[in-house]
Amino acid sequence: MSLENVIAENTQAINNLAELIRQAMHMAPPTAPAPVTPQAAPDNGIHVPPKPAPVPENPPFAAPAPAPAPQAVAQPAPSEPVDYEALRKALMQKVMGLFTQSRDVGIQILSSFDAKKLSDVPDDKLVAFAASVDKALAGV
Repeated sequence: MSLENVIAENTQAINNLAELIRQAMHMAPPTAPAPVTPQAAPDNGIHVPPKPAPVPENPPFAAPAPAPAPQAVAQPAPSEPVDYEALRKALMQKVMGLFTQSRDVGIQILSSFDAKKLSDVPDDKLVAFAASVDKALAGV
């Protein structure tokens, strides 16, 4: 290898290093360590790294996405008044079935509504009581 070739390769390596330093001075500090990849040894014993792709000084401006349009809040449909008498009659068979399957679960559900029998459950809690009975029947 001639002296001129070695000087040319070293000059190229210094120019590449200077370009990397210029780019690094404009970069933000890394937040995570860069992965290290092993490089194969060159045939001639002198390694000249390839010139990295140029990094733009200022990235192109990207307009922020428009805010989503507000959606109308759906108003619940007016519910029909609950016929508590009919609900109690329908629940009677379910409660009896629950007590037949598991007396302890039936007592536990009634006591959670501060009641000892179905007629003691207040009207405003009757719908929630029905849901608890249905859930217990499905799980028992």
